[in-house]
Amino acid sequence: MQYPAVFYYEWYSVRKWCFVKKRKFLIHACFPDLIAVGLPASTGGKNRKIAVERAKDILLIMSEIAEEKGIELPPPTPLEELNLDRGFDLEEDEKPFRIEIENISI
Repeated sequence: MQYPAVFYYEWYSVRKWCFVKKRKFLIHACFPDLIAVGLPASTGGKNRKIAVERAKDILLIMSEIAEEKGIELPPPTPLEELNLDRGFDLEEDEKPFRIEIENISI
């Protein structure tokens, strides 16, 4: 099984008391095709390796849930046709600073 995953690199601030201590980033990974059929196919990690490992785990879990619930999975969208819009508005400083797409296989 193979589906395209979108990896959003996003900044967040580590705060100590009221002062910003450090800016770091996380990678939010999701499967738009699976989300479109109502599955919560989203995860993340503090680096690319962890985000990909967790994406593989989520893909496996979501395929098992789809089978249990009788949800028919759609065919994978080609990478060049994938919709990168997550469906909600973000403030300018909250927008991802990098977006990557990759087919994830299990």
